[in-house]
Amino acid sequence: MLDLANLSVNLKNVRDNSIVSSILFMIFASIVFLPSAAFSQHYTSNRFSRPDILPSATIKQIRDVMGHTKILENEYLEIWQRDSDLSIRIVNKKTGYVWGTVDTSKTNEFNQTWSGIASSIVAIEVFDKGGILKAVGSGATDVLKEYKKNGNSITYKVAFQSVGITLTFKMSLTGTQLTFELLPNAIVEGSEYSLATVMFMPFLGAVREKEVDGYVFIPDGNGALMRFSNAAHYLAPYERKVYGKDGGIDDMFEVNDLKAKRPNDFAVEPPQILISALGIVHAENANGFLITAKNGAEFSSVVAYPSGIISKYTWGTIKFIYRQKYTQRTSRSGAGIQVPQKDKNVFNARVEYTFFNGNDASYIGFANYLKGNYTKGKNETTIVGDKDVPVMLYFILSDVESGILSYNVKNVTTVDAIIDYVKQLKSAGVNNILLFIDGWQKGGKSGYKVSEYGFEDKVFNAEQREKLFEFSRAENIKLYFVDAFKKVTERQLNLRAYEVGINLSQAPILEERDDKTILFNKTYYFNSYLAIEKLTQKIEFYKNNSIENVALADFASTLYSDNRYDNSYPRDYIKNQSMKTLQKLQTSLNFVAMKAPHDYAWQYADAIYDIPVNNGQYLFLTDTVPFLQIILKGSVPYFAPPMNLSFYSREDVLKCIEYGAYPSFTLTELNNFELKDTGISDIYSSQFYDWKQEIIDIYKEINSALSRFLGQKIVDRRTLQEGFVVVKYEDGDYLCVNYTESEKEFENNKIAPLSWKIVEVRK
Repeated sequence: MLDLANLSVNLKNVRDNSIVSSILFMIFASIVFLPSAAFSQHYTSNRFSRPDILPSATIKQIRDVMGHTKILENEYLEIWQRDSDLSIRIVNKKTGYVWGTVDTSKTNEFNQTWSGIASSIVAIEVFDKGGILKAVGSGATDVLKEYKKNGNSITYKVAFQSVGITLTFKMSLTGTQLTFELLPNAIVEGSEYSLATVMFMPFLGAVREKEVDGYVFIPDGNGALMRFSNAAHYLAPYERKVYGKDGGIDDMFEVNDLKAKRPNDFAVEPPQILISALGIVHAENANGFLITAKNGAEFSSVVAYPSGIISKYTWGTIKFIYRQKYTQRTSRSGAGIQVPQKDKNVFNARVEYTFFNGNDASYIGFANYLKGNYTKGKNETTIVGDKDVPVMLYFILSDVESGILSYNVKNVTTVDAIIDYVKQLKSAGVNNILLFIDGWQKGGKSGYKVSEYGFEDKVFNAEQREKLFEFSRAENIKLYFVDAFKKVTERQLNLRAYEVGINLSQAPILEERDDKTILFNKTYYFNSYLAIEKLTQKIEFYKNNSIENVALADFASTLYSDNRYDNSYPRDYIKNQSMKTLQKLQTSLNFVAMKAPHDYAWQYADAIYDIPVNNGQYLFLTDTVPFLQIILKGSVPYFAPPMNLSFYSREDVLKCIEYGAYPSFTLTELNNFELKDTGISDIYSSQFYDWKQEIIDIYKEINSALSRFLGQKIVDRRTLQEGFVVVKYEDGDYLCVNYTESEKEFENNKIAPLSWKIVEVRK
């Protein structure tokens, strides 16, 4: 696969020579837009999905209840326990399938530490006084354990004597859910060790190599599978924070261990975990369970170990983080040492295990189960109508430009040009346009002050605003004003005031790109609490200036604490206050669009743009699956990343169709070489006339495929062969997508190579 991100970086090196830039871009375009045959067999990579493996008539049992005693039961599940080490077995009463942790008394594959963890009901990591991390599980022989039953719940008290830490937590059985809850006042620490993390039943469902068919589902990006496989030599497991890095404590720089020239200059950011969830399936469409953090998600990580790391077992869980290491600065240059947090995070940890069988035991079943939590009562036709699918046109009006002695505001796209472009597209059959405008603020896209509210009169004065408002009303086009409140340039905040976020080292929270030649190679994080305050205040500005729809570029996709020594705000407080502000924004305006929002913000989103369409593609991830899309489809319209920025090939268009994602484009009036001294110099191809025909062609094809399913939910998805996927919608019809170079067949219908087809099978 061509690395578009790295190629775009290389193009920036010659942007000062507009002729060379133009030539290189033509070469770039000729490579990117090669006939799809040039990318043959791409659909066999982990960017796509492997064929489904249906269960056999007899499902292999890898656990049993021997040596365990039944302690809880309802109509769905039985919970069995071995008192000596608190080993757990869970029996699905409908199928008889037995889930359990690893019985380390029957294997010598683990050392003493991991033997205690693999069989444990709870495992912890601790820091000693020197900051060294140590792990211990409740299955260890020196751990004291006691429990008391009360109805369908059990309270445990587990004393890890070797580290002087005691936890008291509750396990409850309700329906098909088994829940663990740990309250902050139920943690007792000694003087030698401090608590770092807690995991409940980390090895539940663990599989030794390919002992059974199945996988671990991981919510990386839009969704990923890690299929059970033979042991391999991986350097590290998967461990990513839910909702991305916390800039208030995490280092925002990636370690340069890839021997890349500029590791921090990728055009596309690595995907985040937008939803707290991890699932394990033993034989797809037979047995599975889903883990979700019901409380404390903002202090959790998704952890998955492929076979070959630590042991030959593949396992995964959700880990709650009470302390972690951070860089404590020892010099003004930024050098420092890694030390653990002094004070632990204070939150209610609550994790829920939901058990599935039959057709619900798959990532599709998990997504269908979660739909009710996020999309209740919503239908996308309220926003986009029920006739044609929407296309998102994201225009940049102005940006800051460096001059000889100072900065200027450069006109990038005029209102007249936008009106003209939209008319051209509508006359060509692009019928449903959502118009997003950025750079409308005083100072331009990269130069406006977050603390100041106003319009850039150079390109968007009162007369121009009225012209655009009138046009959008006449054409029935929703007009969204894009605003950023968190990730900003040095010109958008006052570094000497309280406007910049501060981490535990009392240093500004920022990301720095290695390319020093670009205008703004540092991205600062605005004080997280002030960002909430500024958006709340700006609601009145929107209303007073007839702004009915707003697009939040970073507010719902960036979550970080602020740790200024005299006034700190933890991550959960910021999340809760953000939700209150989003609710007020939704109530005050007509529609609110959000860029790749975290799951707690979905209920306030009327449209989502830049939704992930890939995962991080780690070597041990075997499949990419549209988990987020299955949850959201039919309820909230969502748009793929801009198709003119690293997301344009025949396969990408087909993936949009398969995923139910609508197209988007980032556009300007100026040629891109004219933007070389602005804050958007790394947008390498956005001039409208370079993309006009592609916008028309892509829109018409996606509209032909997806308009039929507007407002409908995805209920099933199957990969019948490598590169051949069938998606079922709630009306019973199928959308077949063929990524291969050969013809495929479904229900006596022929699907041409590199094409799609709707198959109606309703009665």
